[in-house]
Amino acid sequence: MQIDFLFGNRPITEPTAKTKSTLGICEYSTHFSTGKNMKIIDVPGFCGKSNIKNDAQICSTLKKFLDTDPELKKCIPHVVIITARFDDQQLTDPLSPFVQTLKAVDLLNRRLLDRSSCNVLILLTHFMTGKKAYRENPQLRYDEVIDLVQNYTSFPQMPYILVGENDPENWDLPRFNNKHSYCLPNVDDTYPTNLIEVILKISAGGTKSSLGPEFFKKVFQARQNIFLWRSVLLPLVDRNGSRCRKILPILKAKYKDGNNEVSHSRHQNISHSHRPSRKSHSKSKQMVTIQAYV
Repeated sequence: MQIDFLFGNRPITEPTAKTKSTLGICEYSTHFSTGKNMKIIDVPGFCGKSNIKNDAQICSTLKKFLDTDPELKKCIPHVVIITARFDDQQLTDPLSPFVQTLKAVDLLNRRLLDRSSCNVLILLTHFMTGKKAYRENPQLRYDEVIDLVQNYTSFPQMPYILVGENDPENWDLPRFNNKHSYCLPNVDDTYPTNLIEVILKISAGGTKSSLGPEFFKKVFQARQNIFLWRSVLLPLVDRNGSRCRKILPILKAKYKDGNNEVSHSRHQNISHSHRPSRKSHSKSKQMVTIQAYV
């Protein structure tokens, strides 16, 4: 995931931690002495129809986490980050891992997404290996993602859509103001500053959030000195257990649907200046990251 880029493109989790997707859901915490701690929940990547039982395990485990976590069982995550690859040639295929990831998130959208103020963003990584036409005009890719969200989900708000590059130094991308943010060609924003700014926007949009924009500003201003500890590892539930058996047929039905025929009017149009409503449900201190496995 892009967790490291949020904190200056350096390893921020303990070196001995095993974070392979087969293990389960990992929670990382800042452990500040003030008691206000930001937590990042890293969810294994979804595979789509190629391994639907694995996806059912992930959905079941995430549902279990949402139901049992002391904060999340009472409210929704502060931010939900869905990652996919900008260079994924199968991105728009109805059977692609990204589309199936959207459907899987939609299955739990009432437990993850704010009904009245956008708290989800889609991050498209590996920008520099994308097709030339997309790199020269990223809006083409944005528009494709917008169509996918509108056609295959019932998300209450249109997510923010951002791009990033996992290996900026290999591409000799210029640093912005000689700092830990990189300029991408034909993109107005720098990465990961664009990601941080959207997180700050989301934190400003919620009136009942336990963490406001000032807290996140302080965190990211000190991001070079922050170390995250893995505070929780929730193993994937048994794929033959009751939780998984219950969600598997629902997930199969959702994956089978070619088009959810969601009304476009239910989504806000996305743009770089998109600002969500300030009205919000109660939010926790967590950021949840969800990945499409390619």
